[in-house]
This record gives sequence, structure tokens and C-alpha cells, in this order.
Amino acid sequence: MADEQSTTRTAPQLPPNTYLPLAASSTAPGQPLSQSTTEDGTVNLARANSVNTAFCVGLAARGAAAGARVHTQYSDLLELTTAEWDVATGGSGGLTPGSAYYVSSATAGRLTTTAPATVVPVGIAVSATHPSVRAALSERAPVAFAIGAAWGG
Repeated sequence: MADEQSTTRTAPQLPPNTYLPLAASSTAPGQPLSQSTTEDGTVNLARANSVNTAFCVGLAARGAAAGARVHTQYSDLLELTTAEWDVATGGSGGLTPGSAYYVSSATAGRLTTTAPATVVPVGIAVSATHPSVRAALSERAPVAFAIGAAWGG
């Protein structure tokens, strides 16, 4: 009889302050995400025009295709390139240091420095590539990019 060899599998290590929900649609790094109102555990691109989509649970730390797992960061500093932040904000040159960023009410998956009627603060930029993020997932969540610092995160 041959010796049986057991194999131990180790779960991949996630960066701190992240989780891996399924993306309902394709996401780009830096885009704000909201939990789906269905029970399938997916996240959608956040948009501050509806109670169902305004609650930001974190920012996409990496891009993901629809149906794939998306690294979602809900606190601490998130470093992306200026080009990646430009996609998330619709601007150019990265983030504006010291500016507060909110979930946009006009465009799903977009961050804005203009507070919408349904104010959903996400974080404060500490540099053009580093924001401190505070997602609504937790009262204690200061999420990557320095968002949340202004709200005591």
C-alpha cells in the first residue's frame, strides 16, 4: 500500500482591511462600492442618488470583471496611481491633497469633491496618490486614501 500524503492548503493572504465580495459589474481600482440589496453577496458601483446604492462599503483596491472577486478596502490608506484615481474621480492629475471625497450622485462608481444632497463621505486625500478612506461599513473604518480623517476615523 502506498503512503498517503496529506496536503494542507493555505488560504491566500488578503491585504489588511479588505474583503473579497463578488463584483456585480466590472470595477476599476478606486471606485466606491455598495453592497447589493439582493442576497447574493455582490457589490455594485456606489452612487449617492438612492438609499440602495449610496452606502459605500469600501473602494475597489484592484480592478475586477463582473462575477469575479473584487478586493474591497474599507479602511486605511489606499495607494493607486494618478491614472487610476483619475478613472475613479473623472478628473486628471490624481487626488487633490486635503480634499474630502464623496460618493457621486451623478455617476455610479465615481468619487467627487462636491458633496451631494445625500452626503456619503468616503475619505480625505493625503496626497495625489494616497487617500485615507472611511467606508460606511463600520463606524471605526478609516479606509485607504485618507478619507475618514475628517470624520474622526
